Amino acid sequence: MRPNILVLAVMTVFLLALPAAAQVPFGPEGCEFEVWFVQPPSVSKASVPSDDGRLLETTIAELNLVLNDGLAHYFRAECTNVQFEQGSTEAMVADMTDLASMNNLQNVKVWAEE
Repeated sequence: MRPNILVLAVMTVFLLALPAAAQVPFGPEGCEFEVWFVQPPSVSKASVPSDDGRLLETTIAELNLVLNDGLAHYFRAECTNVQFEQGSTEAMVADMTDLASMNNLQNVKVWAEE
């Protein structure tokens, strides 16, 4: 049996302007992580096909807002339960990092936990 991997891509910008008290948790069922937003995010689900044709369900949380610094900020977290072969973690992280770069996102944190 191949292990499951939970992938989180959190794309944020510099966070010094965040109010300290505002923390809204996001930790979808079945995912082994939790992140916090400064306001309730919009949560949606999407299905994307895998390389072998299976549909993978992704839970997405997004938040767009203007913070105290007067600038627009975009926050996003995703959780996808993915079956993968041993040794493919590095390739998956590289693919997600490339995707974030193509979308001109800054201060991106991409990792995989087994």
